[in-house]
Amino acid sequence: MQVDEIQIQGNCIVLTTIGQAQQWISESKVISKDEMAIAILGTHEIDTSLQFFHANIPCRDAAGRPGILASTICQLGERKIKTTQSQPVVERQCTTVALTVWKEDWSPEDLKLQPTKPFSSSANDLKRNRWVTSLKLVGDDP
Repeated sequence: MQVDEIQIQGNCIVLTTIGQAQQWISESKVISKDEMAIAILGTHEIDTSLQFFHANIPCRDAAGRPGILASTICQLGERKIKTTQSQPVVERQCTTVALTVWKEDWSPEDLKLQPTKPFSSSANDLKRNRWVTSLKLVGDDP
């Protein structure tokens, strides 16, 4: 069952952002007798008397591809959420890049590849139009 809000006396883990969790972190109160926690996206050192720890949560994106969410689990229940230890996930440095694509600027072949191979089709177009002289892709398109 997916829960989209934090409720007193709940029994769940709610996935949230640091901004949305701030009220609960600031109050530093246990609000449930059962297992309850908030999973905050990203790893954070938070100023609270509540117990918290960092965890990697396996997930799938909208296309069904597997991924891992780095998170901070903050306990809100008297009974603690239990986790299991697994192999550490090796993090790689990355940068987010946004690219606006206009349909008329692409060949029909490249435009067809964009939804399924966005990285390689964008790189090919950037090189072909000499917008970049050197571009190295690491890994494959999902």
